Amino acid sequence: MLTSKSLVSCLVATLMAATPLFGGQLVSVDGPEGFGDPPANTGFNLYTPTITATGDTPVDAVFTVTQTCSTTGYLLIVDLKTPLADLDLIGLTIEIGFGSGETFTRADWPALTIGGQTPMLSGNPASNYQDNYAIWNTAIGDVFNEYSPISLVHALTVPDPDAAFIPHAYQIYENENLVGYEFTLRYTPIFVPEPTSSSVLLLGLAGLASGRPSRMTTVRGN
Repeated sequence: MLTSKSLVSCLVATLMAATPLFGGQLVSVDGPEGFGDPPANTGFNLYTPTITATGDTPVDAVFTVTQTCSTTGYLLIVDLKTPLADLDLIGLTIEIGFGSGETFTRADWPALTIGGQTPMLSGNPASNYQDNYAIWNTAIGDVFNEYSPISLVHALTVPDPDAAFIPHAYQIYENENLVGYEFTLRYTPIFVPEPTSSSVLLLGLAGLASGRPSRMTTVRGN
């Protein structure tokens, strides 16, 4: 909770800065095993959670933010791995928003983004990148599995709470004052698609066609 003294300090720091300071601080996360709690509020905030994917369903991590004036952002290095040897990862999507499961919606808040620069996935930039959404597809033939995890690097800007951009259900109040909020990072792994019965049938027909002898037509002269 901010006191009047800390509010004045934040205001003075903001007025003296060339650009407004972001003041949110990550304090906890409700995510899958491997996420743990965010780092303490330091000058350089490096956060290295791990995601274990067992299917193509989204993985939601819900973060709690409190208001402060000393943190500008976090650098996330997320390792995405799968324990399934027969499933190969070929890409990943990341979204930032509010809620989880069926209630998840992408954020429409310019101050809350998944990175000021294009995030990198195992050294590759996103093929489609927006402030609240990014998608990667690995190079042809480049797959990741239990022996070779994906490493995602992206910056996370954490602004102070703003009721104008945060759905009411995710606002945190104390003594009728807005002091924090919850937001969600959603990671969705993309696996090598399994062949469907129709594609298998088409492959079989193609094989039969390639093995069938061609019919020759002979034109006889007079």
